[in-house]
Amino acid sequence: MRLFRTVLILMLFASAVPTAVLGWLLVSTSRDQLVTDSLELAGDRVERLRLQTAGYLGEARRAVEEVARADWAPLSEAERRGALAGLLGRREEVAIVTLYDRSGRKIPGLQAFPSAVAPSEIAEHEVRAAALLAPGLPPGGGAPRWSPAYRAGRRGEAAMTLLVPVADPSVGAAAAEISLAPLQALTARTRVGARGVAFVVDASGRAVAHSDPARVLGEPGPVVAAVAPEVVRALRSPGEHQVARVAEFSGRDGEGLLGAYALLPDVGWGVGAAQPRADAFASVERMRRTAIAGGLVSLVLAVVLSAWFARSIARPVSECARGALEIARGQFGREVKVESANEIGDLALTFNHMSRELKGYDEENRRLITALEAGYLDTIRSLAGAIDAKDSYTRGHNQRVAELAVEIGRAMDLDARSLKALSYGGLLHDIGKIGIPEPVLRKHVPLDEAEMALMRQHPAIGAEIVRGVEFLRDALPAIRSHHERWDGKGYPDGLTADEIPLVARIVNAADTWDACTSSRPYQPAMGTEEVLQILSRLRGVQIDPAVHDALVSVVRRRATGKSGAA
Repeated sequence: MRLFRTVLILMLFASAVPTAVLGWLLVSTSRDQLVTDSLELAGDRVERLRLQTAGYLGEARRAVEEVARADWAPLSEAERRGALAGLLGRREEVAIVTLYDRSGRKIPGLQAFPSAVAPSEIAEHEVRAAALLAPGLPPGGGAPRWSPAYRAGRRGEAAMTLLVPVADPSVGAAAAEISLAPLQALTARTRVGARGVAFVVDASGRAVAHSDPARVLGEPGPVVAAVAPEVVRALRSPGEHQVARVAEFSGRDGEGLLGAYALLPDVGWGVGAAQPRADAFASVERMRRTAIAGGLVSLVLAVVLSAWFARSIARPVSECARGALEIARGQFGREVKVESANEIGDLALTFNHMSRELKGYDEENRRLITALEAGYLDTIRSLAGAIDAKDSYTRGHNQRVAELAVEIGRAMDLDARSLKALSYGGLLHDIGKIGIPEPVLRKHVPLDEAEMALMRQHPAIGAEIVRGVEFLRDALPAIRSHHERWDGKGYPDGLTADEIPLVARIVNAADTWDACTSSRPYQPAMGTEEVLQILSRLRGVQIDPAVHDALVSVVRRRATGKSGAA
């Protein structure tokens, strides 16, 4: 009963486990919520910048449309200039404005620009307007046209030219140079953490606005370089939505980025923001660290209390555990010495009885396994003998291939199971020849195409013969695939390189070596160096390069051993 009371106390203490599980679930749920909030924040940030960008461009477009649709006919040239100058005074983002008739010519008196604008800038503006006018003006107005962004003015600020076609008999379109400096200010004010950036890119991936003004229309920086290709792809894909999309990206240095982007398809721009993933999920990491700290404190308390409760039972249980470990390592018959009048003492007596019984079972099993393995070996030798009986010219070939394959396997540091598979596979690799007619097997001249096709069936036949034999399961790949080639031109399955099981690649190399060094009706035995030259040409073509190198080392070692023995 003392043990019962001790276990009962421990079980009561185990009530802390459900508390820990509940805490883990709460932390996990909170983490998921924090991650969701981070993703939503990234999307909301970009959506807000998109709306601000669209609003800014929309206001500029409406201002130019207002100018284009005004009734200029009753006004004198001076009045026209005054009205246009008033527009420039009200709209600081509009730097130059020019009106054109339906044939694309400038309308006299309907061009305005600040006094600080140089003539060369006006000429460049007119060139860009002409490029937008080149496709012609539709009779019913039409959608606004935007030029690519460029640097304008003496300060080199980003700008773009906007052309607004109108349905008016006297005015065909209004062209205006729109400064992107206010848009740059909007982008710079968008906060994306300590190391993140916000940006606006055009259809070529150039930054037309950036958190860092130095990046505008220049080197975009690593963050934009990681996100811009996806924005460009989205702009070129029909049917893309304008809502913000959140995704993870990889920077040039491999750092993970959390980014979001949205499209302005009317202008052909994309708005985006990205920051290092670690910064985006900083709150998640802080929560995780707090949870770990709390868990560690709870663990320390649990260890202290558990040690106190387990002190009275630790020593006898440890003795039983040591005995169980020795039995697990095969030391059957091991007995434990526990002097206790409670349930642990009863457990020790039962354990000792079990250990003695297991020792008897182990001795009997070892005798049975030894006999079974001897039977397996006799069976394999009989099968190999059956192969040799069908083709007397290859007598001893299977045994030699098996021995060489095992040596190659050892040179490649294969485990005992693989070496046994090589031994069995080498002995039985040609077992399928049992199913090949003897006239074909014993033919002393090269086989014709039909006979060769028949001979090439022996790997598959051999695999079917041994498929149901459990102890030959590991050798099955060597039997079926020992005629596969590294370059994929082998048979029966046309496997290539590492698709070929390793045991089959090794048996293939050993088979090739023995075929070249043995006398056949159609081929005398070759010398070692001659065969090594042949194998060198087959390296990486028929034979696995690694297996070839191991075979060469085995052959060299054999040659050295023979020389030493002589």
